[in-house]
Amino acid sequence: MSTLVWIHEDSLSPYDPALAAHPGARAVFVWDDESVEAEAYSLKRIVFQYECLLEMPVEIHRGPTVETLLRLAAGEEPAAPLATGLAVTWSVNPGFAQRLQLLEARLPVTVYAPAPFVPAQLDADLRRFARFWKRAEPHAFRRTAR
Repeated sequence: MSTLVWIHEDSLSPYDPALAAHPGARAVFVWDDESVEAEAYSLKRIVFQYECLLEMPVEIHRGPTVETLLRLAAGEEPAAPLATGLAVTWSVNPGFAQRLQLLEARLPVTVYAPAPFVPAQLDADLRRFARFWKRAEPHAFRRTAR
């Protein structure tokens, strides 16, 4: 028994926190045609996602996200081990929250926080992007430890 790592469109990084917390675990991305249609992704975005996935240690499956993840966790795929839980990195996408709620009702789920793009700045002026960016830019392009 093991943990299944769910990679989604907002966690397309080989340094994803859920993936990093479970090295060697089975990681899966579910290509959900209904979600892609609902989000109205452009062809460029779809290609970008696919190219990101090619850089990751992840299996790509196609189907409804929740049903596919539950089937994979249950070991219903050939040579698929039974999963004791699901690990995923949080997303602000409302569709993610809905799927997460359905998954949590059926399976233990551990949610990891994504790394912040820039440190929280309590005194940041968010009324104008230019003012915010002036303060955020030095942090956004700094080198990070991997």
